[in-house]
Amino acid sequence: MKKIVVLLIVLAAGIVSLNAQEPGRVTISAGQLKNISFGDHMKIVLMSAGSMQNEVKGDMNAFEKLNISVFNGSMNIHSGKDLSSNETVYVIVNDLETITVGQHTRVETEGFLRSDEIKVFVQDGSVVRLRTTGEVNAYSLDDLEFTVKKTPVRLLASAKNALAF
Repeated sequence: MKKIVVLLIVLAAGIVSLNAQEPGRVTISAGQLKNISFGDHMKIVLMSAGSMQNEVKGDMNAFEKLNISVFNGSMNIHSGKDLSSNETVYVIVNDLETITVGQHTRVETEGFLRSDEIKVFVQDGSVVRLRTTGEVNAYSLDDLEFTVKKTPVRLLASAKNALAF
């Protein structure tokens, strides 16, 4: 039986609004880092920072509940022992270039990511839904089969096409 990974990409422009800290929400800013890796069994929401965030920082919960490392322009985020399965990790990004997603991890966007091109590497059981202003290229780390769909998106009364992997 073939395993299928779903990756949804929506191409359009949008504005992101930042919400106040909520229960079940852990927030961290990736600053100007262009490459982010996520661990296994996580729920992630990516948010575009625009010009608002230039440094790596997070709320107090982020550093208590996540294992975060930064090396050579890349950030690795893995769940710590205190992160419950009900909690979602919100990551504020700026001009993201590469996303690597561990097994059984869900990644979505709030608003649209501003980027020219994003490379997405996924493992078994992961689901990634991206809305971005740029092009997305997806690759499997486990030789998985991708399903590709096109989804219409309406933005300011004009229709655009989206790609789904």
